[in-house]
Amino acid sequence: MRNKNRSLRICFRLLTKKKVNSLFLTQKLYSGKVKLPKGGKKWYNIDIEMSDKNDDQKENIGKFNMIFLTLEELVPQDHKIRAYDQAVDWKFIYPLVEHLYSTTGKPSIDPIVLFKMIFLNYIEGIHSIRKTCERCQTDIAYRWFLRINLDEKVPDHSTFSQNLRRKFLETNLFKEIFTHIVKEAYEFGFIDPENIFGDSTHVKASANKKKHQDKIVQYTENLYYEDLKKDINKDRLSHGKKEIDFEDDDEDTPNKNNTLECDDELTKESNEDELIEIISEEEKKKLVTYNQETGEIKELDSRIKYKHIKESTVDKDAGYRTPGVAKTILDDGKKILVPYKRPMTKKGFFKKHEYVYDEYYDAYICPNNEFLRYTTTNKTGYREYKSNPKVCEKCPYINQCTTSKNHTKIVTQHVWNEYLETCADIRYEIGTKEIYSKRKETIERCFADGKENFGLRFTRYRGIKRVTQSHLLIFACMNFKKFALWKAKYA
Repeated sequence: MRNKNRSLRICFRLLTKKKVNSLFLTQKLYSGKVKLPKGGKKWYNIDIEMSDKNDDQKENIGKFNMIFLTLEELVPQDHKIRAYDQAVDWKFIYPLVEHLYSTTGKPSIDPIVLFKMIFLNYIEGIHSIRKTCERCQTDIAYRWFLRINLDEKVPDHSTFSQNLRRKFLETNLFKEIFTHIVKEAYEFGFIDPENIFGDSTHVKASANKKKHQDKIVQYTENLYYEDLKKDINKDRLSHGKKEIDFEDDDEDTPNKNNTLECDDELTKESNEDELIEIISEEEKKKLVTYNQETGEIKELDSRIKYKHIKESTVDKDAGYRTPGVAKTILDDGKKILVPYKRPMTKKGFFKKHEYVYDEYYDAYICPNNEFLRYTTTNKTGYREYKSNPKVCEKCPYINQCTTSKNHTKIVTQHVWNEYLETCADIRYEIGTKEIYSKRKETIERCFADGKENFGLRFTRYRGIKRVTQSHLLIFACMNFKKFALWKAKYA
């Protein structure tokens, strides 16, 4: 043949000129009678035609092919979907959802299929349940992972949405799934609790910034505020001051006409969906607000608690260098490592470290060698040390010290200041610098991966509960993907 891509199409016909079959051969031209292969007894007339093999194959591909293979044979052995399937025993979901399903009525969709689909949604970076269902219809590997045959129908995209709204929303199911994956990784040896890295990030809210109402919402107390009240009154008594009655402050409620006070927070509330949630008085855990300017949902305060970890170092950003956080972690018997925070002083003025604290006299000494005496302990837990205005009025450094009209310099010190000093001492211990340098490869890398690959940059849902559950799923999927790939590699 002149062209290697050309082949012979030989049409076999019976003597009655009834068409039997067409097949592709690569032989020399032939005319006459032939027998069918494999011992055929009948003779057939043949018509020899020239045809382009590639064109005919492309035209008929996928139309008349019958492949006798199973889904197990179609998925390669080194495919990552197999690592996802073998990472955990997915039957752990059954006991978690057993109380949510009825024992009578029409059989429901397997809950494992629902959660496998949502895991694929986050792990593969699809960011849409509808598109995930479309991929599951055409992707052989996804069907094998979900145990759905080619002739079976993929669940509709609304199935998970309705189950989330009707069954899963008021439960701790997603938190239990997150905890189970962390436990599996810990038991396999992939988690070292010696050092814990913590941080926070902002997530853009799914909210209409043009539809809101301005409201003044009372700031929810910190969980450690009860301890702070006791220490404030204890410190005041040690200095000969009266105790503060905090119950009178709790009875005051802000009005719409009031200006913002230190314990109040101006928030935005959407007309269509509730974006502000204040937990009941019994719990008083946190207050979440929506910022109109940036479109962010921000958690104003929450207590940090690490359970079942005996000896560890908690590594935090400089923003967590606060007395409450330091006391909470140090009282739990753990070390806290926070970086140095530069003083937030106006340019041209003395910094706080230039005022030396004299523990014996319980006073600060200014750069002009004058004392700032203790005066009171305020409601926020800070001791106030004030200078003598008659002395400061004649001081040559008055312009570098204060701009007060009554020529009084005030230096504050928290009643839990010793915890901050302990944090500063830990920072100079041997090996802490190397530990802190791992932040960029651990917690900061997690947030980067979450925002780039797992949809952490924006919220898909509205409402605190839905957003919280979606974030639990995101971090559960991030942990699961890393755990599955590591287990497949090192097992």
